Amino acid sequence: MDETSDRHASARDPDAFPEADLGVRHAAELLGLPSSPAALVERAHIWRPWRAYAVQYLWSVDDHRINDWPPRS
Repeated sequence: MDETSDRHASARDPDAFPEADLGVRHAAELLGLPSSPAALVERAHIWRPWRAYAVQYLWSVDDHRINDWPPRS
């Protein structure tokens, strides 16, 4: 499976959890959660079967311009 189809498959899965994603790891660290991929998987077990929604929250934690919508001019 190539990277694009893998992303599309995970977009349809409410339990998708990209534990190695740098944004997820950084947000976890900011929130005082474990930030290593293995420790994140263990911690995220309690979020099942909705871990993808937790990922959306984690991505929104950091003050990054991609989180600003609509984009500022």
